Order: sequence, then C-alpha cells, then structure tokens
Amino acid sequence: MPTKRRYAPAEATAPAAALHPEAGQLTPEAGQLTPAAGPWFPGANGLHQIRVEDEFERAGERAEAVIAFNTAVSLEHQKDRPGARAAYERAERAGHAGAASNLGVMMELDGDVEAARAAYARADLRGDANGAFNLGCLLDEQGDVVGAVDAYERADQRGHAEAATNLGVLMEVRGDIAKARAAYERAEQRGDPNGAANLGALLQELGERGAAKAAYRRAKQMRLAPDRGTTRASSPQPIASEKRSPTYTRRGDGA
Repeated sequence: MPTKRRYAPAEATAPAAALHPEAGQLTPEAGQLTPAAGPWFPGANGLHQIRVEDEFERAGERAEAVIAFNTAVSLEHQKDRPGARAAYERAERAGHAGAASNLGVMMELDGDVEAARAAYARADLRGDANGAFNLGCLLDEQGDVVGAVDAYERADQRGHAEAATNLGVLMEVRGDIAKARAAYERAEQRGDPNGAANLGALLQELGERGAAKAAYRRAKQMRLAPDRGTTRASSPQPIASEKRSPTYTRRGDGA
C-alpha cells in the first residue's frame, strides 16, 4: 500500500513585473501607471482590457504566496514544524496549490486525517498533481477505491509518475490489463522504477518473458541511478526536504 506522501519542493519567485508586454505602460512620472490603450482580450462577459495595476497586484500576491511557501519548506527542513505549518497556511490562503498539498501531509502526520483530506482536495482543485496523488493515496487507504482511481487519474493526466503506477495496480485489480499495462508504461516513461517493475511482473504473467526481463533491468537501472534521492515534481528545482512517496510494487521474481 502507498504510505508516504509527495511533497512539493521550493520554487523560484517570479519577477513581480513579468506582465503581458501590452498590458499597460509607465508614464514619465516616477512609477505612475496608466492603463494601456489596447489591445482588448476576450473574456467570459465579452471583451475586456488588461489593466497593468491589476496585473501588478496579482503578480505581487503570487510572489507573496511563493515566499511564504518557500519559507515553510525551509522551516520544515529545519524541523520547525509549527513555523512551517503556519507558513504553509499563509501560502495556501494566498492560493498556493503546493502549500495546500504539503499542509495536508503535515495534518495527516499529526493525525488530523479529515483536515488532510480537505487540504489535498483543495490542492487538487487548483490543479496540483501532488495534491491529487496524495488524495488518491489517502482514499485508497480508506477503502474508497472509486475515489482513489479518480484522484490517481487526475494526477496521472497532470504527468505524475507514481500516480500512474498506483493507477495501474488498481486497474489490474479490476481486471483491466490493457489499462494497467498502459499506466505502468507511462509511469516508467516518467522515471518511476516501480512502474517498470510492475510492468515486468505483468508481462511475465502474460508470458512475455523477454520483455519482462527487459523491464526488470530498466527498473533496476532506475533504482541505481545517482539522482534517485530526490523526486521530480512540478518545480524543476527539487531540494533536499522533498520526501519520496513509495508507490505500489507488485509481485514478481525479477524486480
């Protein structure tokens, strides 16, 4: 069964002035902003014009959320759990999806499972792959297989390697071998050794021994790779505080 959860790592802070090039302009007066004369963009209620003031405000809010999130990751790395939780809460209130997911992990470790589930769901709703994966793990452990499959599928669609592996296991339990095989292949392509090992076990049971041995070899190579100490996540800059989430490993004598 899946046990640990997936943490989002620290991320780079985007420049506050990284706006659409035609969103607005600065007047000669120091720092005074004026709306752009154009262009207009389609919206839900017709055409609207982007105001640079609004873009700067949104960019500032995003920067504050990232700063709070990175502070939380640092504090957690320093074993300051109360400080980390407070910082995650600040980042989540500012709309940071990864903060909601990491906050859920802390809540679950503290025994507040329902609060953790709600936090994972909020992260998932914001499009966070780790949030969907963590929600799937929790639902899976609670026996809600239908909910777990749905959550794993959302995480898989967002490119989450371990979610594809866990989804493959549940598809195999259902007897949908074609979907299980495809899920394991996606997981392996994304770098999860358990996906490759599970693919090997499945191919062995299907009588494809040569392909099974090759999959087992790839799984072994992945596990021996020097970068297996970190986990790939949405940020291209994983850090040491990120925690690995073991996924299901099937039976098989070659892994």
